[in-house]
Amino acid sequence: MSETSLVKISNDHKEILQKLIKVSDLKTEKSYIENAIEFFLDTGLDPLDRVKKVSGELKKLRDLFVSFIREQEKNKLNPIINKVDDLTSTLILFLKEQAVTKEDLRELLNNQKLQTHESKFDDSGRNSNLDRAKELLKEIKLHAKEKKDSFVIDRKAFLHIQNQIDGL
Repeated sequence: MSETSLVKISNDHKEILQKLIKVSDLKTEKSYIENAIEFFLDTGLDPLDRVKKVSGELKKLRDLFVSFIREQEKNKLNPIINKVDDLTSTLILFLKEQAVTKEDLRELLNNQKLQTHESKFDDSGRNSNLDRAKELLKEIKLHAKEKKDSFVIDRKAFLHIQNQIDGL
């Protein structure tokens, strides 16, 4: 068993100690004082260093946090928001003025159906167009073989086109 010693404190401080014990989980003066000593030892705090009012320290911390957030908003967030706004405006303008609409697709589909319907009655025009497409394909193939004017063609794309035309 460890040896104990007496510590004398003023009556005012004894009353404060009693109040602190009531609001803590500790039940005795001895356990409260021993835990207080261990707290100061573990944290390295000095009881003679008076802590400034907590509200003042919290205000400084809040001001620091708010200034940090404002700086991030000014340097990072606002430029991103402005860029998104610009891109959104550009996209909306494109969709209103240049994008293909359902009506455009319907009109294209109707024209395609009309041309298909007309070509049933006029095979001569279809055959002449098909013959012209085959001629153009031969010219492309010839230019690609001769490599005139740095003419380059993708082989897969060429074969795909050729198969499409042959399928007609």
